Amino acid sequence: MNKELLETRQIKKIKAKRRVRGFLVVVNIILIIYFLTNITLKIISIFE
Repeated sequence: MNKELLETRQIKKIKAKRRVRGFLVVVNIILIIYFLTNITLKIISIFE
């Protein structure tokens, strides 16, 4: 019983870590897109 409990806990931890990683990746992508759009808008405003 104890071994099974430990295994399920480890699996849960691994899944949680994967979720956090995926979340961080999404946040990074959003930030990159945000900064790129800001830079392109600034460049466009300079040329106008």
